[in-house]
Amino acid sequence: MDVAGASAGDLGIAVTGGGAAVDGQRVIAAINSRLLRNVHGGAGASLGSIDITNRNGATTAVSLAGAQSVSEVIGLINAAGAGVTASLNNAGNGLKISDTTGASASNLILSGAAATSLGIDANVAGQSVTGGDLQFRYITEATRLDALNGGSGITRGKFKIIDSAGASAEIDLTQGNETSIADVLAEINIRGLQVNARVNDNGDGILIEDTGPGTTAITISELGSTTARDLGLLGTAANPGDNFDGSFQK
Repeated sequence: MDVAGASAGDLGIAVTGGGAAVDGQRVIAAINSRLLRNVHGGAGASLGSIDITNRNGATTAVSLAGAQSVSEVIGLINAAGAGVTASLNNAGNGLKISDTTGASASNLILSGAAATSLGIDANVAGQSVTGGDLQFRYITEATRLDALNGGSGITRGKFKIIDSAGASAEIDLTQGNETSIADVLAEINIRGLQVNARVNDNGDGILIEDTGPGTTAITISELGSTTARDLGLLGTAANPGDNFDGSFQK
């Protein structure tokens, strides 16, 4: 059985080959957590075993193979008796591993494919390792517009895009048939501008790619509403020829 497409991926049922039934992946995580398949912009995490050497010099191999969410990774590490605690970092976008032994005989060492994938591979003479941004995917083409901005949605108005050749077009989201990110992308891409709109690689905003001459910087402005701002698209690209990235984490 083959199940494909953006919606199938969002629902955790994308598969090629196999039998007559599909056992879908989890599509929601526990509160205050994220599914691991949504990290790295939706590329997911490569998990197996993580080797943890605490500052007392003891090494523990912790299997993360069954984890499907960040909270489950934290729980598995904390239950392993490895002399460390796992938590979210202060930014809430990655992990933090802290030694609890009070010793200093060894460096705090985290290694293995899982440590690398989770951004916490390290060998430090300190009490903790703070992982970097795991780049959680927040939107896909299937994301509904009324789910954006914490569920408050967006204003259904109009905005203007000026491409790098100086041509402009009005993007109208008042027609009543725009319900998803895919609809916004289509509305932009049919306007004949020298741009290509898509979800950015991190899955946290809309990317307006410059496909023109790069003579001027792409500019996006409001037309009597807050629609561009609500979509993270209000402003001007940094330089002529640059793409405009509507990431809300920028």
